[in-house]
Amino acid sequence: MTLKNEEKSQAITRESFKKGPTLHMMRGYTEVVRTHFSIDYNSDQSVQCIHVEGKWLNSYEAEEYIKQFGCSNSPVCHTLVGYASGYYSEICQKSVYFKEVSCKGMGDSHCSYVGKTLQEWGGRY
Repeated sequence: MTLKNEEKSQAITRESFKKGPTLHMMRGYTEVVRTHFSIDYNSDQSVQCIHVEGKWLNSYEAEEYIKQFGCSNSPVCHTLVGYASGYYSEICQKSVYFKEVSCKGMGDSHCSYVGKTLQEWGGRY
């Protein structure tokens, strides 16, 4: 693969990563603000590791949870975490796990997430 083809392949992959948050917002699930994104590639242009962080603002899951149950002791945006994990895993062709590290459903001001490959999580999720 020439350098030009490698750059094109990486650009297509990066563009695919942008579409996930857009789909979340188009469906009205949440507003997504990505605050960190890094990706490393293997020599064959497959994804070696990825690290992404951001905020989910006005999460429908958190808002609905609070209406029905009040504040939770743990994060409640399971659908958002699952969707993001599956979407990134499919693009990367390897497991990518998202965790919600703060949640409006717990009384936080907004929901925050971190997504990484299993390797980036230190082999434990």
